[in-house]
Amino acid sequence: MVNVAPEEPGKIRLKLQMGATVLTGQTLTKTPAAVGWIGEVDGFLQLIDQTLLPGELKLIDCRDVHSTWEAIKMLRVRGAPAIGIAAAYGVCLATR
Repeated sequence: MVNVAPEEPGKIRLKLQMGATVLTGQTLTKTPAAVGWIGEVDGFLQLIDQTLLPGELKLIDCRDVHSTWEAIKMLRVRGAPAIGIAAAYGVCLATR
């Protein structure tokens, strides 16, 4: 989750929850990608849970096809390009 309190233009002070890790007092200078691959060949898909925006920022780690499918079905990832990219990464996860 993220507590949004702008301190300076373009920067956001936040409390970011990523799984069991909570980062507090961090300053974002760059918005995280809506959909992205983390790691190398054995990596995973990470996306922003867009159902919680704008009040909360939660990153979802999709490590298998089922979690990717669930994120698309529940509209945690939104917009045709982002859905297509998430689905393509889901295919990559399925090939493992």
